[in-house]
Amino acid sequence: MKFALHFRNNTFSDPEGARRLVRLAEAAGFDSVFAVEHVVFPDNYTSV
Repeated sequence: MKFALHFRNNTFSDPEGARRLVRLAEAAGFDSVFAVEHVVFPDNYTSV
């Protein structure tokens, strides 16, 4: 069985943080790592 790790790209403000996460995930046996591609988050967003 393969497992993937998914995280938001705003979780890490610098690429080094994401790089550390990916290396730790690989060491833990994860098969894939995915980041959300959205780069803009509205300040006052409410869902209807």
